[in-house]
Amino acid sequence: MDYKQVIRTIPDYPKPGIMFRDITTLLGNPRAFRRAVDEMVQPYAGLKIDKVAGLEARGFILGGAVAHQLSAGFIPLRKKGKLPHLVLGEDYDLEYGKDRIEIRLCRHQASGAGRRHRGGLFLRDRSSRPGRRRQAARHRQTGGSAGRVRRTLN
Repeated sequence: MDYKQVIRTIPDYPKPGIMFRDITTLLGNPRAFRRAVDEMVQPYAGLKIDKVAGLEARGFILGGAVAHQLSAGFIPLRKKGKLPHLVLGEDYDLEYGKDRIEIRLCRHQASGAGRRHRGGLFLRDRSSRPGRRRQAARHRQTGGSAGRVRRTLN
């Protein structure tokens, strides 16, 4: 499927020079949404994936659907100040400023007693900001057991 046909591009949003990819058009198209989720799940069918991590906010929607299909848990990667309790965070640069991404630490992670997961899956979309993707990948490497990285949407 050519996802460029079902994902709307909004030029100069939120600032001039930025091409915003609006996935609400994909989500509103039942066939395209199903196909996108199926294509993300297919390479991992039959593998034991314990957790799927998704980057706010698109990653919550798509990652939640993928986690459900893989019978896995879901780990939200959030912007600063959105998660309770102990978090691991890192700042990153945007085309138009700075931001911070955080992951919640579980008790065993905060105490240093590591728990092994058999497999993890971090979903991202290629249309998200490169700085944000790098920070999320680094978080998965330091905050938990990073497994496979899967690119999702063009």
